[in-house]
Amino acid sequence: MKCSCWCKGVILSFIFLMLMLSPLSAAQQETADTPLGKIFDIIIIQKMDVPPNLAADYPDAANECETSALEALKAKNIFQRVEMGASKSKYDGAVLMIQPALTSLRIVSGAARFWGGALAGNSDMSVTLKLVDASTGNVLREKSLSTANNPYAAAWTFGSSDKSMPSDMGKMIAEYVSAVSRTQ
Repeated sequence: MKCSCWCKGVILSFIFLMLMLSPLSAAQQETADTPLGKIFDIIIIQKMDVPPNLAADYPDAANECETSALEALKAKNIFQRVEMGASKSKYDGAVLMIQPALTSLRIVSGAARFWGGALAGNSDMSVTLKLVDASTGNVLREKSLSTANNPYAAAWTFGSSDKSMPSDMGKMIAEYVSAVSRTQ
């Protein structure tokens, strides 16, 4: 059976679409960071530091990211305890404190995505993490994590990858923390 030019065009378009919709997240890529050198049993996530301009534009993004990171770390079931904590608290033992700071955030609105599609641009989010040994107060590592979506894929999914950006970043934070804090 011969395939017409129209049929070949449809097949190529389908393959192109599937390639555009398959995300490559930083959490799926192998990390080159070495483990912290100490096994931590307790993870404390502090409230995310958010610049005032980003807090005004995206009031729920930090909370969504923190909640997603907390739930993802708990779901891994490799730590004795994972919880939100206060920065003034003193902890003893093998406790890793995560101090996240939102450095940049742009989420394309639903209206812009509807009317502009891919021309509305991409959404992106960047977070800087400080990993602190809570018993000594020493900063063990500072790491910047970032993610961005594909505007063409976001247009095809009607902006669902735009809206899930903070939650996805929380999962990336959980993947990174679990990779560097547990060596077994």
